Amino acid sequence: MTDETMPQEKPQYWIFTFMGSQRGLSDKFMEIYGTYSSARGVMEDMFGEKWAFQYESKEAAGVTKYELTELSL
Repeated sequence: MTDETMPQEKPQYWIFTFMGSQRGLSDKFMEIYGTYSSARGVMEDMFGEKWAFQYESKEAAGVTKYELTELSL
């Protein structure tokens, strides 16, 4: 990645979604506060590689469009 394509490393809320094949999680999302890398690290600690995508906003993740609900742990 070049500097222009690297995600910003300022803290913010990041939205994570799960794969459609994940029973019980496919219609869920998680919101984690941190930098791009630290939030991703939290997801990896909790789920390993068993999640789908990281987004900058709920809108970008399609939370409303796909009627996703927040996963509470």
